[in-house]
Amino acid sequence: MNSQVGDTKTEFVSKPHFIAYFDILGYAELIAKDDGDIRLVKMICHYVEKLREMFSDPIRFDNRPEYDLKLKVFSDNFVICSERNWREVLSLTALLQRRLVMSNVFIRGALYYGDLFFNDEFISGRGLVEAYKIESQTAFFPRVIVDEKFTDEAIAETNIIIDEIVKKMPRWTHDNDYLLKELRYITTDFDECKYIDYLKAEHLFVLDLQGTYPDSDFVKLLTTHRDNVASNVELHCANRKVLQKYQWCKNYHNNFCNSNSYPELTINQGVSHNE
Repeated sequence: MNSQVGDTKTEFVSKPHFIAYFDILGYAELIAKDDGDIRLVKMICHYVEKLREMFSDPIRFDNRPEYDLKLKVFSDNFVICSERNWREVLSLTALLQRRLVMSNVFIRGALYYGDLFFNDEFISGRGLVEAYKIESQTAFFPRVIVDEKFTDEAIAETNIIIDEIVKKMPRWTHDNDYLLKELRYITTDFDECKYIDYLKAEHLFVLDLQGTYPDSDFVKLLTTHRDNVASNVELHCANRKVLQKYQWCKNYHNNFCNSNSYPELTINQGVSHNE
């Protein structure tokens, strides 16, 4: 047998992608619990199925292949990517993060723009390596960092889209900011890192979609979010390294509530809310 390494019918060509990479915090601890492995696997499968349903939604901004969304999940590691569709990469990551937190599962990750090879069996590339580095070395807290390359390329891609639209519809006068509205989901943190503000994203997404968001529904969401964060602060009070991650969540929750007229839903120091 004279086959050599590199003999393959597959053409390995990397292409620039908008990449979301994230994993589940405390995964080993979660699956160590009674039925934890089964519960977590079922939960991940459920959300993967939901993501795939969203990917196949016929209401798409553009149906060209380069706007397709791609998904890989290995254990607790998720990759969502697209060559050009940065909006849904950002939006679906925010949506998934919020839904997982509602199930008391917290994630940490990064959005990055870089080269990636992706097929049915294999995923690799410098873009994925850089996203992993940001997740593991910079994110630290349960947040999804948005790298500057992602936002810069998102704006550049949007300008290309605007030019394409104008060529087809010279009288198009839509506010260009509309095509960048998902960037409103990004907030700057205390350390100047930009991250996905998933509570803000949830609120804006529903408002954009429905024109209204019943306050009672959002209060329920914030109440669940408060209880889940508070329970983790109390659970990990003896482990300083883990505690500071959930202290960040607590500060995030309280800052959001105080900035959006929900002060009664803040987490008080040393008080259990899950009663």
